[in-house]
Amino acid sequence: MDKYELFLSCRKGDVRRLRYLVEQKDVDLNVRDKWDCTPLYYACLCGHYDTVLYLLENGACCDSETFDGERCLYGALTEEIYHLLRNFQVVTSKLIKRDEFSEFLRRALETDDYCDMHFVVQKVQLFAHRCILAARSEFFKNAFDEEWRNLTSIRFTEYFTAAALKGVLHYMYTGEVELNIRDKDDFIFLANHIGCSYLGNEIEKLLKKRKNLQAISVEPKQYSSLSQDFHTLFLSTLPEKFLVVDHVCKSQYVDVHVSVKGYIFTCHKIFICGRCDYFKALISDHFSETYKDNVKRVQVVELHDISPEVFVSVLQYIYTYTADLSPSNIFEVLHASDMFLLPGLKRLCAVTVKENLTVDNVVEVTKLARLYNLPRLETHCTEYMAIHLEKVIHEPNFIHLVHSDAHEIQQRQETDTIPVIDDIRYHIESCVHVSSSKEKLALIDKLLAVLELEA
Repeated sequence: MDKYELFLSCRKGDVRRLRYLVEQKDVDLNVRDKWDCTPLYYACLCGHYDTVLYLLENGACCDSETFDGERCLYGALTEEIYHLLRNFQVVTSKLIKRDEFSEFLRRALETDDYCDMHFVVQKVQLFAHRCILAARSEFFKNAFDEEWRNLTSIRFTEYFTAAALKGVLHYMYTGEVELNIRDKDDFIFLANHIGCSYLGNEIEKLLKKRKNLQAISVEPKQYSSLSQDFHTLFLSTLPEKFLVVDHVCKSQYVDVHVSVKGYIFTCHKIFICGRCDYFKALISDHFSETYKDNVKRVQVVELHDISPEVFVSVLQYIYTYTADLSPSNIFEVLHASDMFLLPGLKRLCAVTVKENLTVDNVVEVTKLARLYNLPRLETHCTEYMAIHLEKVIHEPNFIHLVHSDAHEIQQRQETDTIPVIDDIRYHIESCVHVSSSKEKLALIDKLLAVLELEA
């Protein structure tokens, strides 16, 4: 059904529906229909510029050296779409989708949501979050602990430009540098002052190589400890029982506590609200699960129906965009990711589940993939069934799944095919990983005859 909705949205130019399918249901943008056409081809053919743009920005493939690429370019209804394909260089390079965590960090810097500090330079106000700056820089940590301890606003004399300070903050949040060349000297001065002298050195090297630059854009990820710093911040939120390393400083600049079965996680709103709409709603709307701790002067959120161990994985994902998952906790974390409206964590769980598929669990995983709206995992499950059909087809839970799908289809009276059988047949006929296709198709026909089903 999701695949049908995807192609229909691209033919209609329904970007809103397309966005939902991609961002919430994680549909694959490069699937094909029975005519071997992709969603991008239909969007180009029907002349929907915004739809084409969204597909390209989210990883739709269009290589001019392939049949698909030539087809999209040739089928483009308007010159505007044709030039869009060319200008995005989709015919020569693969676009990389900006990930969700990077977007969160950029939004955190550009808005004043949950900020507890702001700087003023040249009459320009720049908002910030103490927990992020302290985690990223020893200079900021010491300043917040000492001379800036009770201050929420810092006014600088004009030893540097506001643009230079904004560039430094941008690096603190994202690990990247973007600034105009005229602000180079002020930026290097500030970088040295906060203990990031290597940034200035990298910029100087760049300028020596390319002397006519008007703007500087650097992604010094090999020098940045961004992920490590945020991982350390995540560790600082945990109760001692869940710490596996020694000498972790307790979380500072905390503005919310999360209580899970008596354990208190000391957190920061910019992360748990900025990354999770569930917590944002709980805290901003003051549901019954929250109350104010008047002694510590922080808001407390009480969670039920989740274990502290599972919440550790959820919190790790919120702070770092990664999570330590294992076959022992994966299904509990998957349930929690769905409950907390974290589609990215659901996808991480799906990857771990995919790596641990067996003949014994593939049917149950298929049901879970449907329950939690993970179509790529479901597709992988049906492909796995097609590959191992000789073993799977005799399993009672597989037979029950076929019966269940057939019953639902008959109730809806939409089609005479059975979804799981239809998908397995598709993989048998089109997947290079599936061998002995005639024998496998015969096994399916025999099973349907025994069950007295038609599909």
